[in-house]
Amino acid sequence: MGVNLRPAGIQDAGLLMVLIKAYYAFDKIPFHPEKIGPALHELLSDESLGKAWLIQTDGSDAGYVLATFGYDLEFGGRVGTITEFYIRPEYRRSGLGTQTVEFVENTLRLSGVKTLELQVERSNREALIFYSKNGFHEHDRIPMSKLITGPN
Repeated sequence: MGVNLRPAGIQDAGLLMVLIKAYYAFDKIPFHPEKIGPALHELLSDESLGKAWLIQTDGSDAGYVLATFGYDLEFGGRVGTITEFYIRPEYRRSGLGTQTVEFVENTLRLSGVKTLELQVERSNREALIFYSKNGFHEHDRIPMSKLITGPN
């Protein structure tokens, strides 16, 4: 099955929100459209933040992938983080995931990215195996986050 990764723009926000909601339901992530919508709009409006693609095959929208940019001395500079990657269930195990990871890696490399990161739920064994087969490896670290609230 051949894949086409089409850069997503503002005009794709509605479709992306549908796909994001499906991904969050799959991974049991709370879906808050009032927060996600504006953040997605900002990402789609500012390429310095990252990139978004629709994953298409045979004229159908099979999923999406988002990558954002950061910087880390340990990893030699610019870092790309796959923050969201979702393929609809009916398109899984067809090679689209591997083709998507290869595309994102090659595209980000051309943007000066030295390292590609992502996060996987510990309980998602299939994803852990998939990403390991695609060259990712685990670190003995625990992701931590803190929401920063208050006036901008």
